[in-house]
Amino acid sequence: MAALARFATASCRSGAIATGPTVGAFKLADATKTDGLSLAELPADTRVHVAGHRVNYDAGRRLWYADLEIDAGQTYFPFVRLALARYQPISLEHAHLSRVVRADYVQLAPDRAVTITRPKGSSRDLAVTVAGTGYTKGIRTDGRSLIEVVVERKRANTDLSIAQELGWEEVPDSTPVPLTPGPDATTWSGNVTLPAGATGAFRVVIREIEKFGTERRPVYADAIVV
Repeated sequence: MAALARFATASCRSGAIATGPTVGAFKLADATKTDGLSLAELPADTRVHVAGHRVNYDAGRRLWYADLEIDAGQTYFPFVRLALARYQPISLEHAHLSRVVRADYVQLAPDRAVTITRPKGSSRDLAVTVAGTGYTKGIRTDGRSLIEVVVERKRANTDLSIAQELGWEEVPDSTPVPLTPGPDATTWSGNVTLPAGATGAFRVVIREIEKFGTERRPVYADAIVV
């Protein structure tokens, strides 16, 4: 399968949007070509680039599929529209690509990397840092998205292999701790403290929230056992 694409900006201020992703932006492509390819829908002298992806068959859904990973650079949550075609690397000239099918617009979620460290080996204090592409202004509000951290504990006499998410609860009387945005619009950092004298398993829950005036939209969440 070959993928071609075009970016469109989301309604916030972030890094400049590219006119379109390059072949190199498709991180999982395993059969790329940047010259000599033509499409039946375009003039005869027009050439296109393709990012070929290996497809797999889902017997349960009776559908073919491919996983795509697209690098959107420093643009926050851009829209992308894919143009999909069947690609045959070994073919007659001008017969490598089938006719194109356009997919619907989708948004690319930004990557997030969370780091949790203990400044001192036995300390109850935890330093939390979240890194990834963000924005500096939303539709109806200035400033970046809000990232909050809360500590949860395992419920007493609970088997997490059975209860899973229901086996955790917020530490009593705790409140979410907002992380402080860094100066480069790509990091948030702060500290949380585990409860004194408590035993058992704890985890740190990170939630990112977009602000639209008085409205809030969750866009990212993660939980890390500490």
